[in-house]
Amino acid sequence: MKIAKFWIDRTFAILFADGTNSIDSKCTRTNILDQLTITDPKYKDAKHRLIGNSVGHLLGLTVPVDNALRLKELVDIMTPASQTANETSVAGVASLAIDTFVRKVIGDDDPSSAVGVIANTQKAHQVEAANALVTECLTSAAKRTTFDTALFKHVAHYLDTDFSGAVDAGGTVFTKPTTAAGSTYDASGTNNVDSIIGALIQQAASFDPSRLNKLLGASAEGGAAGTTDDPVPDLHDGDKALHFLRFEIGDVLTFKNTVTVGQPISTALGGGQGAAGTDAVGTLVVNFNLTVADNTDADLSSHLVLGSTLGTTFTA
Repeated sequence: MKIAKFWIDRTFAILFADGTNSIDSKCTRTNILDQLTITDPKYKDAKHRLIGNSVGHLLGLTVPVDNALRLKELVDIMTPASQTANETSVAGVASLAIDTFVRKVIGDDDPSSAVGVIANTQKAHQVEAANALVTECLTSAAKRTTFDTALFKHVAHYLDTDFSGAVDAGGTVFTKPTTAAGSTYDASGTNNVDSIIGALIQQAASFDPSRLNKLLGASAEGGAAGTTDDPVPDLHDGDKALHFLRFEIGDVLTFKNTVTVGQPISTALGGGQGAAGTDAVGTLVVNFNLTVADNTDADLSSHLVLGSTLGTTFTA
């Protein structure tokens, strides 16, 4: 799946308390990806694999099933009752796989949230995808600048109300998280309110220290201090610095999650197969890859990761 660079560059943010790199830095993320829909044609094979393994499980096979793409066709010769049972199982697997991915991206850190229920967004800033200030980003550079200014000030205000220039730009466009920003960035990656941000920073630093500077807004990699290779914050008040992580075209973010095959999520299958939520006999690892694309990449209009409105190609 592809996502426009503009949107992914406004998804993850971190505030450095000393302007550069502090153990007291706080993390956050926006929910700009909460409109996620899987319409990419390349997702078809992944869906078939989920279906095939669910069919295999219901036929008594051990999952994962190696020949899942062929096995899925057996659903066509099942009895009506077995087809209904299979559809329940498949629906549970598919919904769990996609739901888990969405939750990881938008910051749902409450494992008790039920599948099919709106994700817990207590640590994620809400961006109203239908608002004109948001939708007009697709066609107007001026609107993108206005959007940036409001978003950056809004996020900074949530992280630190004393931050110079920070403004609560809430209302119809932005809604801040319901949980206070009290957690910190930990270099070990074990105590991050947003572990994805911690992982991105750690991987960038381990890959190449200069790559971390690019992630934090530098216009070039490597070089001496005081040049364009230094991190460039989106907001700076002389002490603290707010950075939205910046990605390169072609970067791939892989979200990995494990789903149970053959586990009815809400309805018992009957026939001695177990009560709802108890028929768990096999698991599959499902990876969702987000590839950062140029804002005008024509493929965006067919991938539609951000839905039918924001997922389309930028025209300006």
